[in-house]
Amino acid sequence: MNFLQARFLDKASLRDLGLLILRIAPLTLILSGAQMLMDFQGTVGMMAHSNPITAVAPELFAVLIPLGQILLPIFILAGLFTRGSGLLLALMFLGTMFFVEMGGDLGNFVHTNDRGTLDFGFQGGWFYFMTGLALIFTGAGRYALDYVFGKSGDPVRE
Repeated sequence: MNFLQARFLDKASLRDLGLLILRIAPLTLILSGAQMLMDFQGTVGMMAHSNPITAVAPELFAVLIPLGQILLPIFILAGLFTRGSGLLLALMFLGTMFFVEMGGDLGNFVHTNDRGTLDFGFQGGWFYFMTGLALIFTGAGRYALDYVFGKSGDPVRE
């Protein structure tokens, strides 16, 4: 086995590469967050009428949710505050799935769509929730700023 194979194909490196790929996934949220901020009045209106939680303070949620959709993916990709960012991402999308997609009703967990087939209306939310959940438990890996600054939480730093 040559030097490159020994350095880059060991289990730890492949695990860290997999975590880097996982951390790329939330980047798609940036576009959604930017669109919400650009149409701020529309976002406020949506927050005021979409569910009882955001209706309490629609202007506040119209700022916090898009900022979360922009800043959390950047922190996650950089591997900065990864476990905390993963927690906030998971909580944000847990709330999104329950209050927005399911309308606050667990009976809407599975429903029939307009084509007559069973549908989970929150596949996107589930994806981001599970990504955040995974990052809470794994951290960012070695290819991350958390690792560089010694905040990775990994018991062994190679």
